[in-house]
Amino acid sequence: MEFDVFGFSRGAALARHFVNAALAGLPDYTRRRVDSNHCEIVPNLLGTETADYFNAFNDGYEIDQTRQVSFRFVGLFDTVGSFYLPGNDDEGNFILSLKPDCAQKVVQLCAHHEYRKNFPLITLKTHGLLPDNFYEEIFPGAHSDVGGGYSPEHQYDKQGLPSRYGMPVDSTFNRELVKTESYDAEYYQAEIEWNKFGYSSLGTPQSLMADLCREKEPAWSEHCLSKYGQYGIVKADGPRLYFYRLQAVNNAVAGLTQERMKQQAELAGIEWNEVDYITPEDFNKDPHILKLWDRLKDLPLGTITPANWITEVNQHGYQWIHRPHDAMINPGCDTAYDYFVNNPTRNRNDELERNVFSNG
Repeated sequence: MEFDVFGFSRGAALARHFVNAALAGLPDYTRRRVDSNHCEIVPNLLGTETADYFNAFNDGYEIDQTRQVSFRFVGLFDTVGSFYLPGNDDEGNFILSLKPDCAQKVVQLCAHHEYRKNFPLITLKTHGLLPDNFYEEIFPGAHSDVGGGYSPEHQYDKQGLPSRYGMPVDSTFNRELVKTESYDAEYYQAEIEWNKFGYSSLGTPQSLMADLCREKEPAWSEHCLSKYGQYGIVKADGPRLYFYRLQAVNNAVAGLTQERMKQQAELAGIEWNEVDYITPEDFNKDPHILKLWDRLKDLPLGTITPANWITEVNQHGYQWIHRPHDAMINPGCDTAYDYFVNNPTRNRNDELERNVFSNG
C-alpha cells in the first residue's frame, strides 16, 4: 500500500508522525488484539475504532503482516510541532523525526519571515545535512503565508464585523508608523501629582494617554483614508503617541508555495483534478508574484533560497509579507494575547531570529 502525504504546520507534524506510525504497521481488522498495544510508536494505527481517544490499553488489532506500506511523496509546509507546551522541541509521544528511507521523496517549504517563539521550525536536516531524497526550500513570508490561511486583500474592506474582531479585523494588517507626538510635560505632571497627592486634574498618566488616543484617532483615521486609502490607529506607550496606518497584505505568496508543491508532486507521479484545483485569489491577480513564480518554477528542487527572491520582496514585500508578531514590535500595540501567542524570538544581537529544531 503506497501513500502520498501532505501537511501544513501542526498538520505537517502529524503527517510526519503518521509516516512513522504507518511504517510501524497497519491494523489487521480480522485479528483482534487480546492484550495491550506493543507498538513502540504511540499513538499508532492499531487502536480500536470505537474509543473516544487513543489508548494503548484499549482493545485493538494486531499488525497486518500481509500488507506492506510505502510512501511515494511527503509534502510538508513549514512543520511546527509545539505539542503540549509550545515553543520547544519536546513533542511528547509524537515522533516527528523522519528517516531517509521513509519515502521516495520528502519536500519541505519553509517560511523565511516567521520568528514567533511558539512557531519553531522542525527542519528536515540532521546535523545540518539532508539525505539525498530530502529537499528543503526557503520561501518569503510568515508561517501562514507559506502554508495558506490569510484572507485575500479585498476582504480588508469588509465592515460590520462583531466588535471583538475590530473594524475590520486588524490582526492581519501590518502597522506602519507614520509619526509620533510627545506629551512628556503632561504625562510627568500627572505622574508627580498622583505620586504626591493621589490625585491629578489630568487623571492618571495612563488615562491621560488613553484619552488622547481617543481624541486623536478619528481625525487620524480620516487622514489615512484620504491620503493612503488605509485605516489609521493611534496608540500610546508611556508619554508618547504613535500614529500608524494599517497596511493591507494580500495572500499571493501562498500561491508560490502551493504551485511549487504541486509541481514537485506531479513530478513524483501524483495526478491532480485540475477542475477542483484552486490557487489563492491574490496570486492570480498580482503580476509581480506571477512573474516571480515564472522564474522560480524552473529552479532545481532544493535550490530556492532568499537569494532567489529577495529583490522582489524588497520591492513588493510590504504587500506580500504578513507580520503576525507585528504588535510586539510596534510600541503601544502589544496585548497579553500577543505576548503569549505572537512574541518573537531574538538572537544575542537582539535581532529577530526563528528557532529551528533538528530532524533528530
